[in-house]
Order: sequence, then structure tokens, then C-alpha cells
Amino acid sequence: PLPGGLELPFTADILTSGMLMFPNTPLFIDTFGTIDAQGRADSQIFIPGNFLVPSLIGRDLEIAYVVVESTGLVTHVSNSTKVEIVQ
Repeated sequence: PLPGGLELPFTADILTSGMLMFPNTPLFIDTFGTIDAQGRADSQIFIPGNFLVPSLIGRDLEIAYVVVESTGLVTHVSNSTKVEIVQ
């Protein structure tokens, strides 16, 4: 649960921690920023080949996002979306 009663539809893990600690780096590309006039933004997670465990290829991740105003108030939480890990 987040302040204001909104809830993220997933459990925080090491990937979540990495994105919060190292946003907008070569590993977490555009993971923290602004949305455009249509409310859109793109981001990527880059996992170097030497970090990718072969058994994870083809598996799904559940991801979600939050919209935070400049005041720090969370105003929107997305539904979770499945993303497949590819090589």
C-alpha cells in the first residue's frame, strides 16, 4: 500500500530496489522521468548477457508503474502487465 490508499499490484524485489536506487542508468533506461502530453512514457530494463540466468529466458515478469506528482503524491498506479524475458 502507498500513502493515499493506492496499492501496487506486485511484491517489491531486487529488481524494484535496483530501479529505485539506479534509475536512468544503462541498466534501467528511462525508468524515472516525465510523461508526455498524452500521458505516455517508455522505459527499458537491460540485463547484460553475463547477468541473465539461462533458466529465466522465456519466463514472465509482472511489472507496474506509478505516477508521482512533483509534490511526492502518488496519483496513479497501473495494473500489472506481463513481460517475457527474451535473449
